[in-house]
Amino acid sequence: MSADPYRYFRIEARELLEALQRAALDLERDPTRRDGVAALLRAAHTLKGAARVVRLPAIAEKAHAMEELAAPLRVAGAPFDADAARRLLALVDEAAAFTAAIPDPPTEGRAVLTSTVERERAWRVEAAELDALLASMARTDDDARRVARAADSADALARSAAALAEA
Repeated sequence: MSADPYRYFRIEARELLEALQRAALDLERDPTRRDGVAALLRAAHTLKGAARVVRLPAIAEKAHAMEELAAPLRVAGAPFDADAARRLLALVDEAAAFTAAIPDPPTEGRAVLTSTVERERAWRVEAAELDALLASMARTDDDARRVARAADSADALARSAAALAEA
C-alpha cells in the first residue's frame, strides 16, 4: 500500500474545491442557474464522501455544511444572495485550509525515483496493488452471492416448513 493515504485525496479535493468555488461564484452572478446548483451539490457530496473514506471528518463536516447551505437552492426561485455566496465561499476556504494542512508523507529513508525505469517499476507495484484489491472485491462479491443464495434457500425451507405445519 502507498505510504501516503491522502495521495489521491489531495488531488481530488483540490479539483472539487475549485469546482465548488466556481459554482458559488457562478450562482452569485446568476442565481437562476439550476445546473450550477446541481454541480455545487454534486461536488460538495463527492468531497464529503472522499473525506470520510480517508477519515478526515473536519473536511467532511465542511462539505456537509456546503450541502446544507445549497440544498434549498434546488427549489426554483430560492434566494442565493451575496451573503449566501460569502458563507459558501468561507466554507470552501475552510475546507481548503484543512486540505492544505494534511501532512505530507515522511520522505526519510525513501529513495527518490529519478529514472524513468524506476518510475515505471513503481507504477507496476501500484498496479499490482490495484489488481490485488480488485481480486479481493471479486471474492467479496462471490461471497455475497453465496450468502444471498443461502438466504433464499433458507427462506424457501421456512416456507415449506410453514406449509407442512399448516397441513
